[in-house]
Amino acid sequence: PEDYSGYVDREKLLAEENLPKAVLFGVLACIAGAVAWALISISTGYQMGYMAIGVGFLVGFAMRQGKGIRPIFGIIGAALALISCVMGDFFSIVGLVAKEYEVSFMDVLFDASYSEVMSVVIENMASMTIVFYGIALYEGYKLSFSAQKAPEGGKI
Repeated sequence: PEDYSGYVDREKLLAEENLPKAVLFGVLACIAGAVAWALISISTGYQMGYMAIGVGFLVGFAMRQGKGIRPIFGIIGAALALISCVMGDFFSIVGLVAKEYEVSFMDVLFDASYSEVMSVVIENMASMTIVFYGIALYEGYKLSFSAQKAPEGGKI
């Protein structure tokens, strides 16, 4: 009903959307998630596929800052979550190699054969990690939308 205090029409929600802000926050969360994944993996010495779940949450909630209700927000959130997972995996492998051979991270990053590192990333994805990547994609999509309060029994 129109007089319900929580009633918000679709046009007002669309007017409040801010895709550039959502993308900015999403990209920052994507980078932060990848770095956190790498730091945790390097410090523990283990590649942890379930880090993808946290990355998906992080990116999804960051994208929510744009107050989006259109599918593009979820699509970008899912893509950024996947990119963050792959980057986190990539940086973890580089860091673990650097730690193993006692060289700097930057030396390995700039001198490594990227095809070999990516083959290890793909090998990781072929294991159970792909399940966690899928969860991250889902979270990146689903959590990217603005939280809305709908009137009871009604739809926005």
